[in-house]
Formats: sequence, structure tokens, C-alpha cells
Amino acid sequence: MKYCCNIFLFLPANSAAAGTGGIWFLSYLPYAFIQPRYETMTRVAKLATCMLHNIGLALGAQLIGMFEGKGTGLQWSMFNQAISVDDNFTMADVIIMFYVDAVIYLLLALYIENIWPGQYGIPKSIFYPFKLSYWRGYTKSKVQQVNEVINESYRTGSTSSNAFESTPTDKELGVQLINVSKTYSFLFKSRPSVHAVSNLSMNIYNGQLTALLGHNGAGKSTTISMITGLIPPTDGQIIVNGFDIATSMDNVRNILGLCPQYNILFDHLTVREHLRLFAILKGHPSNDIDNEITKMVNDLM
Repeated sequence: MKYCCNIFLFLPANSAAAGTGGIWFLSYLPYAFIQPRYETMTRVAKLATCMLHNIGLALGAQLIGMFEGKGTGLQWSMFNQAISVDDNFTMADVIIMFYVDAVIYLLLALYIENIWPGQYGIPKSIFYPFKLSYWRGYTKSKVQQVNEVINESYRTGSTSSNAFESTPTDKELGVQLINVSKTYSFLFKSRPSVHAVSNLSMNIYNGQLTALLGHNGAGKSTTISMITGLIPPTDGQIIVNGFDIATSMDNVRNILGLCPQYNILFDHLTVREHLRLFAILKGHPSNDIDNEITKMVNDLM
């Protein structure tokens, strides 16, 4: 849970380290209220307090101390036994709640990661787990049907001007940007908002080479970052091979590659190890990775 909080609340490493210690310490404070009331609490109440795993850890340590004070110590055979007939809480309860906490925190971390991916990534709707389309998956045909009217109006508007090339009839649409904008706003409006990309619409077709030209700060890198899902657009829609990045980014990543302007190679990895790493990241079938790597290496020789 602390890892989850710090990943999203404290992006810099130093802030994360300080925040972890603070949150970890604060999560122990409720035990000061629970410990004097332990004997009067019901079993359900004790189990509920273990939802904070540090409280469960403290209660487990308390049980160990109580068994040691009794002179027997905590043995494996006593895990499901209370310290006395007046008690209703066992070490087995603590262990079970640890597993329950692990599952709950994992699901919570996955949920937060999807709706709030941080600096990089496309956030999903806060209701995404409750949408049938999320579990069934988005298909290309559905996305194309939804955007059919938008696409047609966009093509009509673009071909009416001499400033645009005519739509090729023998090429399949690969990437489409429809009124895409990206605005960077600052906390408490300490600085004016920066409009990196404003109302950009364009089509990129399969089998063609498309270049983005512009001066520094024109929005070229920002546009590429939005297409590849590194950052979300503020407005507009981006469709890659029929998949909307707002809902089907996982599908887009499987068919999209990016060679950034900076070096992302690892000094301690060989060429083959690099290819294997990126093949795994792209979800390539594991039983075909070696054959694909050998083919690529031979093509380069």
C-alpha cells in the first residue's frame, strides 16, 4: 500500500523515500488507540483493524508477546488457539488478514495505476472495471463504427482545401488524429498554460513515410508521445490501426514501435539480449522469440 501511494504521490525518488517513512509511521498510530481496548473489542472489530496491515502486524506482535508472557511461547500447534478462554483472536486470524490485505492492496494498486498512471500513460475511466467492453476487449470494427461519422466529416473538410493532399484510395488508414490538442496547466495557475499542440487533425496511411516538420517547440515530440500513449491528449481522438488509444492502448502497444531521440540501450546487455527484452515487452510468443531474433540478426549481417 505504501508503495502504491508513493508511486503516484511522490514521483521524485527523494520525496518518495521521505513520504514512505512518514506514511509508514502514521499507519501505526491507530494501534495506540486499539491496544488499551483490545480485551473489549469483538473479533470482527479486530479483523477489521487488520485491514491496515501495520495494525495487523502490531496485533500479531502483541499475541506473540502474550504467549511468551504465558511461558509457553507461540508454537505452530497454537496458531489457531486464543491466548485465553476470554480472548477471541488468534495468530491464524492475523495471517489470514495478511493474505486478504495483499489481495486488496494489489487490486487497489492496479486500479489506481489504470486511472492515474502518473507522468506517462493513458488514464482509463474511473468506472472501467464495471464496463463490459473492458472485459470483452475493444475490436477494430467497433471503433471504426463509432468514428464513422467523424472520419467522414474530417475527410470532407480536409479535401476541400488545396493545402491538403487528396485522400489516397489505395492505402489503408493507419493512424488518425482528430482535433487533437495538448495543454499543460500548472498547479494553482502559477504559470500560464502552455498549448503544445492545438487542434491537430491528420491521417497517416500504411505503406507511406510521413514526416513531421517544424521548429523547436512546434509540438512534434508531443504529438509522437500522444500517439504512442506516453502522454494523454487534452482533447481530441487518436486512432491507431482502428483502435482508439483512450480505450484500447494495450492493443495499440502490441502493433506500435517507437525509436526515441535518445539512447535507450543498456550497456550490460548484448544485441541478442536487447532483442529478447523488447520482444518480451511487446508480447511476442515466447516459443518464437529465438527464431525471430535469429532472423533479425541474420538480416543485419
